Amino acid sequence: MNSEAVIRHTKLVTKTAVLSFAAFFIMLCASAPQAGADGEVVAWGSNSMGQTNMPTGLSGVAAIAAGWGHNLALKNDGTVVAWGYDAFGQTNVPAGLLGVTAIAAGVNHNMALKGDGTVVAWGDNGYGQTNVPAGLSGVVAISGGYKHSMALKGDGTVVAWGTNDYGQISVPTGLSGVVAIGAGASHSIALKGDGTVIVWGSNYAGETNVPPGLAGVISIATGYSYNMALKSDGTVVAWGYSFYGQTNVPAGLSGVVAIAAGEYQAMALKADGTVVVWDHVWAGQTNVPTGLSGATTIASGNGHCVALKPYGPTITTNGRLLPGGGPGVAYSQTLAASGGSAPYNWTVVSGRLPAGLVLASNGIISGTPTARGLSCFRVRVSGADGLATEKEFALRINVAVNPASGSTLNSSTMTFSWDAVDGATQYALWVGTVPGGYDLYAKIEGTNRSRMLTVPTNGGNVYVRLWALISGTWQAVNDYSYTAAPPPVKAAMTSPANGSTNSSASVTFTWDAGVGASQYALWVGSASNTYDLHALLVGTNLSRTLSLPVDGRALYVRLWSCLYGNWEYNDYSYRAFNAVKARFTGLANGATLGGTNVTLNWDAGAGATQYALWVGSRAGTYDLAAMLTGTNLSQTLTLPADGRRLYVRLWSLINGTWRQNDYEFAAYTDPASLTAQMISPTNGTTLLSTPVTLNWSSGTGASQYALWVGSAPGDYDLHALLVGTSRTQALSVPLDGGSVYVRLWSLVGGTWQFNDYAYETSSGGAAVKAQMTSPANGGTLVAASTTFSWSAGTGVSQYALWMGNSPGSYELYAAVVGTNLTQAVTLPVDGGPVYVRLWSQMGGVWKFNDYFYTAFLAP
Repeated sequence: MNSEAVIRHTKLVTKTAVLSFAAFFIMLCASAPQAGADGEVVAWGSNSMGQTNMPTGLSGVAAIAAGWGHNLALKNDGTVVAWGYDAFGQTNVPAGLLGVTAIAAGVNHNMALKGDGTVVAWGDNGYGQTNVPAGLSGVVAISGGYKHSMALKGDGTVVAWGTNDYGQISVPTGLSGVVAIGAGASHSIALKGDGTVIVWGSNYAGETNVPPGLAGVISIATGYSYNMALKSDGTVVAWGYSFYGQTNVPAGLSGVVAIAAGEYQAMALKADGTVVVWDHVWAGQTNVPTGLSGATTIASGNGHCVALKPYGPTITTNGRLLPGGGPGVAYSQTLAASGGSAPYNWTVVSGRLPAGLVLASNGIISGTPTARGLSCFRVRVSGADGLATEKEFALRINVAVNPASGSTLNSSTMTFSWDAVDGATQYALWVGTVPGGYDLYAKIEGTNRSRMLTVPTNGGNVYVRLWALISGTWQAVNDYSYTAAPPPVKAAMTSPANGSTNSSASVTFTWDAGVGASQYALWVGSASNTYDLHALLVGTNLSRTLSLPVDGRALYVRLWSCLYGNWEYNDYSYRAFNAVKARFTGLANGATLGGTNVTLNWDAGAGATQYALWVGSRAGTYDLAAMLTGTNLSQTLTLPADGRRLYVRLWSLINGTWRQNDYEFAAYTDPASLTAQMISPTNGTTLLSTPVTLNWSSGTGASQYALWVGSAPGDYDLHALLVGTSRTQALSVPLDGGSVYVRLWSLVGGTWQFNDYAYETSSGGAAVKAQMTSPANGGTLVAASTTFSWSAGTGVSQYALWMGNSPGSYELYAAVVGTNLTQAVTLPVDGGPVYVRLWSQMGGVWKFNDYFYTAFLAP
């Protein structure tokens, strides 16, 4: 018979379980399954303090606990009996103590949990361990250690008191969701509903180092500096102090349903009611009484062990972990018992049921769980004769299904996953369009706990049934229902309108969600079915802003939608924005400027976000001005007044790229600029050597030049010469400390006009400014890198250099050179003018001499 036939035609027994992404590991309170036997408390091992001597007439015991040298018994009438070591009054049960539902034994003190959620403690109080915090209520579980005590409240929080010498009562901040607790010698342990184990306090022997990867825990126990964990597969893990081998779990130990940790010996109760003890044997505590069976609870003390065989009805519900459930999924589980005196009455005596579930007196746990996680609780079944038996159970509420039952599927391909079902060796799935149907899928999944399936996308119903093979029988675990995803619809562009022209370089595309789309993508190209401009995945976003060309071209946009795993698209076309560079207004290209202060105005263009200006003496240069003007549409500049050609470049930033329009203007001509002007030496300079080289500008209207040099203003007793068109002349002058007067003549429009200059000469001793010695003033530089040298002068403390494209400017170079008498400078190689100012600091005052050169012209 094929696998489908096995699933479809095998008789199945319904059992509640859950689906989820992964199993949630849980940890239970320590207890044991019922084996069924005559009621009896059995103790063995050390009897040095009478702890193994059963009190005369002891009967009707529902629970037991073991301390350092004493024992406790909780009777079905809610009273407590204690015997053994009593040095601290630990066997003196408080008078009138009634209504007890749970007990715990510390080293030398005891605790009792009452039905009203309050706690009573007695015995050794040397460390405050019996000082129950005032107002403590709502407690569902208790545990006693050496010098401290613990209580678990119904809200999943933990309270601890007593000594804190190792931090054992410093409950970790934010600890919640706890389902079980344990108090060790100087450490504490908690088990959370999400399956994690938290240990704090002393780490003397590694007891707080939870083994990496520990999972599937359903119960814990803690002894002297060591811990034990019972896993759902019936195996045991132990860690911490192991001098006596107490963490050396016997090889092959399995089928365990309860654990207990004493001072140095560890105990395990198996499903068949037999007991295993290891390792410290100094008092015979590992010698389990021959024939002991049917035990339901175990307890481990200091060198002695205790086991309880039930006095009341035998609880026949197997195991510790009840079948799991899922949030929002109705749950029902019947607890069963036999023997004793019927009818039975069931109650929860400690711990708590999952939220949303209740235990009825007839033993049925039912309701609808509201939250996931583990719950640990102890139930009591009482017969009509009043005799009772207790047992601890755990119930795990996991994610019912992934995807969650009742949800709408979001794709045509879905992965269904589920938690492990206790006892299951294989799983199977049915998927159909009617409840219990399998017209869409039916297969045995083996041990896999997930399956990817193709499901309809028609908005109809989808039904899933999970099967589990347990003890050779296929059982229906749970049914789940879904709404199939609706028919897919591709996303459509909502803005800008198809066929429209963009209004700028930045365009925001917006689209609707479509139906069934899990993500989106965009292509933008210069031709249909291309993506040379943009190709991007935009995820679940419903808009994207893009930077696009501004040249008026046709743009083609493809909007992709991933519909249930398949990519489909809609196409759109647009016209790019046509950007226009800014242009000058009010001043015609080629015009002559009317002054030195000029305001340039321009329009905004189209698509320009900011502007810039260059002004140079040659096309494409910016030796006169270079500035970013932001969003301003005008700029006032101070320009030369010598009638030269001015080259202006107006920049526009369009779509992140600078674009320009070029203009030429004639500079304003200042009448004073018609005549030549002395460039060097600077008027008023002290001449240090002879001959002296005079350099002058061309003037804008001069056709030739002449020089007078004399000892008095306007005199020419030293020199009088016509120099033609030359703009430099070397002359000898007397160096006698006197004045030298120079008249520079310019022939302008047939008329000689002049400018006068006066100089002092050096006679030695007085402070004298440094003089450039190389290269010669007025010369042409022979390379890009030029070494300038100068004399030391007299009384000069340091020097500086300025170099620029106009007299007194320093856009090419500016530096203080200290006491150096040379400086190498790299200059332009465009054949243009280079004006050099050599500064000398004399008596704290900076003074200068000016020089003029022609830059090297690169070939």
